[in-house]
This record gives sequence, C-alpha cells and structure tokens, in this order.
Amino acid sequence: MSAHQTATAHDRRPDAAAHSVGADGTGVLANLKPEVFFRYFEEISRIPRGSYNEKQVSDYIANFARDRGLECYQDDIYNILVKKPGTIGYENASPVIFHGHTDIVCESDEGVEHDFAKQGIKLRIDGDFIHGTGTTLGADNTVGVALALSVLDSTDIPHPPLEVVLTVQEEVGKGGAQHFDASRLTGRRLIDFNWHDPKSLFAGCAGDISARFRIPAEWQKAPAGLTAMRLFVKGLSSGHSEFDIHLERANAIVLLARVLGALLDDLPVRLASVKGRRQPVRHSRRRRSSHVASSSGPEACKRDRPECRRRYQEGVCSQRP
Repeated sequence: MSAHQTATAHDRRPDAAAHSVGADGTGVLANLKPEVFFRYFEEISRIPRGSYNEKQVSDYIANFARDRGLECYQDDIYNILVKKPGTIGYENASPVIFHGHTDIVCESDEGVEHDFAKQGIKLRIDGDFIHGTGTTLGADNTVGVALALSVLDSTDIPHPPLEVVLTVQEEVGKGGAQHFDASRLTGRRLIDFNWHDPKSLFAGCAGDISARFRIPAEWQKAPAGLTAMRLFVKGLSSGHSEFDIHLERANAIVLLARVLGALLDDLPVRLASVKGRRQPVRHSRRRRSSHVASSSGPEACKRDRPECRRRYQEGVCSQRP
C-alpha cells in the first residue's frame, strides 16, 4: 500500500465531515459494518507496532487466542501462530493457512510530532474512508490481522482447520517470515492477507534485498569563520515500489545526495550531518535535510550553480515529483 493507506468505511455517512471520536464514546469505527472486523481494526490501531516493536500487539493476539481456548505459539521475536479446529463437517478437511504481518509503516506528515514507539494510530473518518490523523493509517497490514481475528472469533463461519501465522518485521525485509519455524504448520494451502485488492489473488513475490554499508568517517572540529546552513528537499510525492515503481517518482534522499555531491565538488563546504528516514519499499517523499558549513558564505551556495542544477534534474528527470 502507499504511504498513506485508506481503508473503506462501507456505510457512507450522510455528512462528509471528518470524525475523530465515536458519537457514543465506544470508538471511531463503532458504527461501521462488519462490526467485528472494524472493532478489531480499531483495537489493534491503538497499539504501537512499528517494525521491531511488535511485542505488545503480539501479546494482544496471544491473549486473544488463550481467552478463546485456541492453540497458540509465540516465538522469541514475537511471530505468532494461532490454530483453530475446523467447524462441524470440516473437522478432517485439509488445514488452510492464513498469513498477515503485525508491523506497520510509521510515517507522519510534516509538522506532526508522533511517537510511534509509544503511541498508536488516531483514526478519523472522512466520507467513505478511514485515515490516520497526521500519520500513516497502518492498513497494511492491520486489515489482514483484523480479518484473521474476525474469523478466529467467529462461531457462524464454516471453515476447515485454520493455522493463522502473523509475522513481524515484514516492512523491513520479511525478517519475521524468515525466522518463523514453518515445521509447526501442517497446511499446504495459504491465503495471504497482505494484499490490497480484495477482488484479485496475488501469487508469488520477487522479494527484496536490504544492504548495509559502513563508511569510515573522520570527524574534525569545524574551524572558526564558517557559516552553518541547512539544506532541505521536500514537497515530493510518496510511492510504493510494488505499485508505483513505474511512475519513476523522485526520491528525496537521492536528490539531496546529488546536490551535496555537487556542492562538495565545487565549494569549500564541510558536511556536518545528513538526516533521512529509511523505508525500504517506499519512495522517500518527506523532508530530508543536511547541515553544511562553508567559508564562502550562504550567498555563494545560493547562487545558481549549473552542476547542482544538472545533478538535481538528473534525479528528477522524467520522474514525477
């Protein structure tokens, strides 16, 4: 899903105003159908659950399973497996595996301070859509987790034996899936709930590779007489490598690096810091900044510098910002 996901609210409200609290105090999504699904979606949304911070949501699911007498396995990094027997008439059917992931993408709008390590998502309804308030919604993959819990909680949905696997660290390289002990599964058919289109099936994945580079840097004390400046790249559109890669959108980190490279080649500039966020499968759209210091003063850096302009344009090119 894109950086700001939306989940459809199936009952269109008569007014298009955004709602941030439930009218009866029970929750923002209390009046939406199907009730069970949206109840779990909202409960999970209250839990902080960025990648590597999935313990709390994993414990929530483990307690959910134990309260219903379901078999539950939780591993050392908080992957979780819940098993439910088949309903009457399907007791001996072949098991089906459901899969989803518990971590979400944690991004906030410019100017919004949100501590994703401690705060859940504040939901709001605007017309037919549910949004996060100044943050990503986390529909990827809260939708999948809420669907799985809805089926596990049901007493009126016929189904074969179910093996629900909810993994961690999906958004940062599928680390949970790689760590999970698949020998605990007996099913040979799997439905992946981590897909954005309910009218289509997704089969297969090209995968992704994460690489870490360590570059030795020698820090020096800045000499007197330098002027400190801060460079920004902002105002770009976000995107997902799975759905938006063909749009060739510009990446804020790449553009900043190109401009810095040109400045370092052309002026007596020293680099003090570079700040940006890391999200492997999403184009960086938010403001990325760098602190530099120059003995030439700010005016020299502000003047039209053909090499800076050329490298920046190469980064944008036919790309849509």
